Amino acid sequence: MDGDGRILRLVPTGGNVADCSTFFDATRGLRPSVVLADRGYDSNNIRAWLGERKIVAVIPSKKNRTVHIPHDAELYKKRHVVENFFGRLKDFCRVTLRRDKTVSSYMGFVLLVATLVNVNGFRLCR
Repeated sequence: MDGDGRILRLVPTGGNVADCSTFFDATRGLRPSVVLADRGYDSNNIRAWLGERKIVAVIPSKKNRTVHIPHDAELYKKRHVVENFFGRLKDFCRVTLRRDKTVSSYMGFVLLVATLVNVNGFRLCR
């Protein structure tokens, strides 16, 4: 997501795949100044890659990390925008229940919803 909460890229993964394994595919070609990510992205490889590019990493340390790496807690609060987006996606049963059996049809619907959310903040009425 960019600073205004617009989706830049979505990368589908299996439920048994670690978040951090898709980081480099998801960020290919992007030049952010700051990366806000949850604990799933706390790896030495990701932190080193961000550091080499002078990108600020706002990633809380995993609980099992022996030496915790500090992060900007105030800036991290802005990550709620990502969680809000996934909450909007889950308003659609077709996404939540994974009714589409192929990755291409599933991602097609997810991208349609992401476009609606990006364009006008679309929200399903309850």
